[in-house]
Amino acid sequence: MGNKTSFSKSSLQISFLLCSVINVFFTITKEFNAELNQTLKSVFSNSWFGQMLIMILLFILLAVATSSWLKNKKIDFDKLLPIVVFTSIIALFICFGFYVK
Repeated sequence: MGNKTSFSKSSLQISFLLCSVINVFFTITKEFNAELNQTLKSVFSNSWFGQMLIMILLFILLAVATSSWLKNKKIDFDKLLPIVVFTSIIALFICFGFYVK
């Protein structure tokens, strides 16, 4: 069989952490910038669908990049998990607060 690519838990966590932060900024920027919103609509037929695809591709790219970057480094999974959870909750509240206003 060929080479099997596997991602460490830490590389996936770092990718998720970065994507959740970038997604908040991307969402707010998209809502304030009508040109960006219209571009996403014209390319993907729906701006939310386009944003989702971009975030999925970014997650995959970040997972590949962090996986190769962390290949020889040891990061403790248990120490990184609370940071990921905390950042995700903060990102959720920021997006929720942005749309509730």
